[in-house]
Amino acid sequence: MTALQERWVHLASHFGLDLQIEVPIDLSGSAFVAPVLLKNFGPKHGMVLVTSFGEVSAYAKRLVTAGYGFSTLGEPSMIEGNEASVIEVLRDWGWSGPGSAPAWLGHDAA
Repeated sequence: MTALQERWVHLASHFGLDLQIEVPIDLSGSAFVAPVLLKNFGPKHGMVLVTSFGEVSAYAKRLVTAGYGFSTLGEPSMIEGNEASVIEVLRDWGWSGPGSAPAWLGHDAA
């Protein structure tokens, strides 16, 4: 497991996030494996999280067309701050899951 995956598995456990690791995504016949897929945030199918744009550059337009967002986060230390900084990142992506956003996200999250 990569450092990014380990960090987001920890965050998923802490915040109760719907997260998947090493998710194959079919993009018009091209196989792309998302290192981290965070559901319920961003576009309807969630956010693909990577450490460098090079990981998604060949797939970026097709990911967006297929209903995914993506974010280049760099190494995990960039998001290791306190809870408030993680919540801010999640709030920026926006809640797209069913029902109301989690209370910890704040009422302006949608």
